[in-house]
Amino acid sequence: MVGKGGFNAINKIKKIREKIKEELIYIPRGNIFQNFLRQIYWNLRIKSLGHKKDIPNNKKKVLQLAIKQIKEMAKNEGGVFVPQYDKEFFIGKIQ
Repeated sequence: MVGKGGFNAINKIKKIREKIKEELIYIPRGNIFQNFLRQIYWNLRIKSLGHKKDIPNNKKKVLQLAIKQIKEMAKNEGGVFVPQYDKEFFIGKIQ
């Protein structure tokens, strides 16, 4: 049984997940590192939208954090990671 505030919390989680799903449209699937980027973005973004103090509530900054983690992972594996994402969506209009 869900308590008085339970339905509000469930609805908030659903809204957060829907928002992130919409944002992930702009980070395409790809090789293993690109797919890890999507996964890490999802995890960090959930925390940022849930107002965790250590994660900025900004899709651009969350993407930058995720890319940094994947680049480090690729470097440790002896590879290079070139992220693919819609720059206009995350950064703004490119002039």
